[in-house]
Amino acid sequence: MAYMNGDHFSKYKILLVDDQEDMLQMMTASLRDFGITRVFTANEGDKALRIFNRSLSFIDLVICDWNLPKKSGADILREIRLIRPDIPFLMVTGRCDMDSVFVAQKLGVTAYLSKPFSPTDFEKKVKMLIKKIPEQKKLQSDMIKA
Repeated sequence: MAYMNGDHFSKYKILLVDDQEDMLQMMTASLRDFGITRVFTANEGDKALRIFNRSLSFIDLVICDWNLPKKSGADILREIRLIRPDIPFLMVTGRCDMDSVFVAQKLGVTAYLSKPFSPTDFEKKVKMLIKKIPEQKKLQSDMIKA
């Protein structure tokens, strides 16, 4: 998408959660390819929540697999929504049955991406979510001022 250059993306901080090392590497590389260099990674749910809780005012977007050790992506989404209901949350998963999609929507997922996916599909989804971040930060700022 030509409307955004790499400089625009360099300011964003992403929490990326997947228990498959190859998926973490592919998604991290894709993010870096379009300018996002501040990527925090976790391979299980408890670690993801520790990173998020230490950095809650800094993380701009969460990208999370559903099937994880210790806590599922749905558990992580539920806990993050209690703390930061506004943060964009992309669920990446092999679970594409309607029940799973419904559960994710009920928990407040922002977007859903079924595995396997191409780097191009991943980039499009992330860029779509990043476009929402300034709106969310402005809303947060307005709420603090009120």
